[in-house]
Amino acid sequence: MLKKIFGLIVIDVVEGTALESLVHMQTVLMGRPASFKSEAEAIKWSIASHTIRNIESAKISVPSQITKIKGKTGERYIWRTNLSASEKYWEEWYQGLSEKFLSTRAPKLLIIANKPLTIGQMQGKFQMEIFPECGHLMNEDAPEKLAVALNEFFKRNKVFIPKRFVIPLRPTEHATAPKK
Repeated sequence: MLKKIFGLIVIDVVEGTALESLVHMQTVLMGRPASFKSEAEAIKWSIASHTIRNIESAKISVPSQITKIKGKTGERYIWRTNLSASEKYWEEWYQGLSEKFLSTRAPKLLIIANKPLTIGQMQGKFQMEIFPECGHLMNEDAPEKLAVALNEFFKRNKVFIPKRFVIPLRPTEHATAPKK
């Protein structure tokens, strides 16, 4: 256990909504293609399905989520992680999340896509940012906006971030920059 938590940031997870959504998760997972002919097809699907809304981000993150296999019909790309295998833990991940979040003494930031204000936020127990143009993968849909929100949170709460953990304000440019 950490002796001191300097800040707690939760991105697009709210206990009630998460628990209510679990009954739909298998349907969501069954709606994902089992395989793709190419990385480009996987990226195209992630944008068309609104799983990710930022094409530049999808080009960076989707290839790491799939892996190439050779089968009887040639090469295919399948999901690297079997999300259904973690189903037995889903409920446990979210139960009591709101209470734990609110009871933490550290400065708190909740970043959500587009949800109504909560009592806790209105009471000043945590800072909330809403990114209405985003889906669940806000770090993919609006990486620059998220980086700015995180930097402002750290500055406001005087959280020291060692230089090796600098959050680039233009993450998409940083990720595609040539390695030195």
